Amino acid sequence: MSMATALTWFFNFLLAVTFPKFQDAFHNTGAFGYYAAWCVVGWVLILLFVPETKDLTLEQLDARFSIPSKSHAKFALKQCLFVIRHYVLRRQHVKRPIMELPPQEDDYGHQEAEPRKISLEKDGRTTAFAPLVTRYSVHCMAELRTSVPGQVGGGSGSADDAASGWH
Repeated sequence: MSMATALTWFFNFLLAVTFPKFQDAFHNTGAFGYYAAWCVVGWVLILLFVPETKDLTLEQLDARFSIPSKSHAKFALKQCLFVIRHYVLRRQHVKRPIMELPPQEDDYGHQEAEPRKISLEKDGRTTAFAPLVTRYSVHCMAELRTSVPGQVGGGSGSADDAASGWH
């Protein structure tokens, strides 16, 4: 928090020092236009490189940050086009984009058969950034549901083991 406050004060100082010089050189319109252009540049960089983390669990955050930046940037541009088409142009039959990643091997050498999709259908609406679910994790979840207490994959069988995914 102190870093954020220090950075805010630094940029306030930078603005206070540079604004009178810009105002003399470019008048009010040019000075505010210069700062507005930097705001637009910042907005684009945040759109492309900062992933959305609102209302995500720790597992979903881990999956979200395992996505390459290039894939996230492509998805962000598709999502921006969706917002323009759906909310600005009022086209009701435009589908919300879903982030798809190429198949990967997990830690155990299992190859996924189909691309992973990071979305969640809820109440007929698609919400992006649901956790990545591989065949192995689905198998483990099914094993946890069907196992007898005390026999979770050779572990101690405690509730903590089942909740944390250790088995």
